[in-house]
Amino acid sequence: MEASITHTRKESMVRSHLFLRRTMGILGIALPFTLLYVGMMFHTEPQASVSDYFHTNMQRVFVGVIVTFGLFLIAYTGYHRHDNLLGNFAGFCALGIVIFPTTPSCATRIEEIVGIIHLACAGLFFVSLMIFSVHFFRKGKGDPGQRKKHRNRIYLGCGILMGLSILLIATHKLLEFPAYEHSVFWLEAVALVAFGISWLIKGKFIIADVEDQEAVFAAGTQE
Repeated sequence: MEASITHTRKESMVRSHLFLRRTMGILGIALPFTLLYVGMMFHTEPQASVSDYFHTNMQRVFVGVIVTFGLFLIAYTGYHRHDNLLGNFAGFCALGIVIFPTTPSCATRIEEIVGIIHLACAGLFFVSLMIFSVHFFRKGKGDPGQRKKHRNRIYLGCGILMGLSILLIATHKLLEFPAYEHSVFWLEAVALVAFGISWLIKGKFIIADVEDQEAVFAAGTQE
């Protein structure tokens, strides 16, 4: 009886982790396009960056999703202590993104300082997500199978995309490199989509091992 209860709790924990990861992935992919296209439906002009939607009528959507990222990452439990610490750090950085909003137009000196803190939080948030993809998500026990190797290549690719996006955004911000008006928005969108894909894969939503897919399905039918 006790063993059965322990097994049930373990299954419940696994399902919770998968739900969290999948939710993170879906929100990551959906956020930039929701802000852009739903915003246009409500007569909001396309913004220069994702963070600029904080100062539009899409503020609630932006804040809601970013706060969800923050709370989920703080609650996230990985397989290693450093995994947990990185999740906590990324979560607090996400909360910092909305606590210290991006600099608005015609900003005061205080708003400019807050905007600098915002950029630091956003940069560290994306760097943390990149580390998840290129390091923690690629770990495993024993010899990896073909699907695990395939997943690891995608994790690495997603991490590289995030890293390149961060680098190009930093170049644009710090050096005022000539760029298309909405280039920062689309670079952030690339980083968010890459983040979303890596978390969907980690949540066994796509490219899961066959036995994992069967176990998830079986757990779902038992509820």
